Amino acid sequence: MKLYVIRHGKTPQSWDTLEYSKLLDLIKLRDDPEPDMEFLKANLDMQKALNLAPKKIYSSPLKRAMMTAEYIAEITGSDIIRVEGLKEVSFDKLPKEVYDAGKEAIRGYLVEESLKEKRDLDLSMFDDGSMLLTHGFFMRHIYSKAFGVEVSSLVRNGLFTNYLSGFDTEKGNSISLLKH
Repeated sequence: MKLYVIRHGKTPQSWDTLEYSKLLDLIKLRDDPEPDMEFLKANLDMQKALNLAPKKIYSSPLKRAMMTAEYIAEITGSDIIRVEGLKEVSFDKLPKEVYDAGKEAIRGYLVEESLKEKRDLDLSMFDDGSMLLTHGFFMRHIYSKAFGVEVSSLVRNGLFTNYLSGFDTEKGNSISLLKH
């Protein structure tokens, strides 16, 4: 079975430029920014989206994922199904000293904390050829499930960091819906 796992569109403000309290709201999923729709419309490669031809887009219910799914569905004619299990990992805390240490310290901390996520996702519940539209940290868990690799081995893997990009669950091939 082949699924296309894609990260949502980028948000207007990068997480690493947020003040401490705003970043806490984001990682605790208390605040969910919309994707940058101007960027999405200018940079999504419509032909690449059409080539995937997903009949269904299973999306995280968070705003940035749902709005990305809605835009892709406008192009592809796909049906959208909200799936709570595709929601991003929620973090309980971010120590102020980690925040003060800068972007790489924050990223390292969040990646390490995301490895503790124990959500079980049954990939067989999705239709073959569908798109899963989700979030960067949780994408590692999907990849781990699809290929039976330890999620901790995926810490520095670029498949999970680029917006509108991801992988397929058949071979793990990289996918990008961005114009080049």
